Amino acid sequence: RMDELERKLEEERERLSAKVEVVSVNVNVQKAGQPNSVESVNLTVYQGDSLTDRVREFGAKHELDGVARTRLEAHLKANIPDSQPISALVQAITKLGSVEVLGIMLGENATDKVERFLLMQGIIDQSEDEFRDLQEELEGKLVSRSSSRLLVELPVVAPDGRKLALQIRDGEQHDLVEYMRTFAKYAKLPSSSVQPLAQEALRRLPAAVLQVPINLGGSRQLVLTVSRGDEERLDELISNFCDRHGIKEESAQHQIKRTVRSKLHPGATLL
Repeated sequence: RMDELERKLEEERERLSAKVEVVSVNVNVQKAGQPNSVESVNLTVYQGDSLTDRVREFGAKHELDGVARTRLEAHLKANIPDSQPISALVQAITKLGSVEVLGIMLGENATDKVERFLLMQGIIDQSEDEFRDLQEELEGKLVSRSSSRLLVELPVVAPDGRKLALQIRDGEQHDLVEYMRTFAKYAKLPSSSVQPLAQEALRRLPAAVLQVPINLGGSRQLVLTVSRGDEERLDELISNFCDRHGIKEESAQHQIKRTVRSKLHPGATLL
């Protein structure tokens, strides 16, 4: 068991230390100072690059005209494969107080993803029991969230050209800005993408019929959103809301149900 974990740790260290290639093509260009000679030059775009900027720099270096640059950019984009949808994201606060994001794509092994994530955080060096407990907790969150009802799938093209797809599942719609902030961190997108992504997700989701402020005391105030068609599955909606925001006490969950239903049925008597 420990040998396998050590192997995974080394694999993760190698993976995270290497630049991640998005697309690589060879381009025939004129040799500098030799207009009748052609050479093949490689152009590689890495994760975190701007594909448009890389094409512009390459075009300037090799004296490509506007038409050639446009064709090259289109060729690069056509050679980038679609990614599997991201079906769940979980935040974790490290021992040093930083926020890290664990994500899983459709079809990925949750156990393996969690193990690799925790190994990189050095948890196994501190306590095997703590490692197992955290593994169980994080794996449970990933499985729970990735199996919740799919509300909408949002296609996203990263500046480096990656074709991403983010699944917004029941429970995430109540704080879209925070969810997109988490997604941007996980997918290495610029922070400027957070608000536009949240707005686009809001546009695609069913219209809200009710928004209920939920005060958790010391935490920031949350808002529970009830959309058109949610009334018939209100218990599931509230359960997923509580799951996403770590509201575990039954008394708090019951109070949220009472509050929401009293807003939906303002003439009803509260017992």
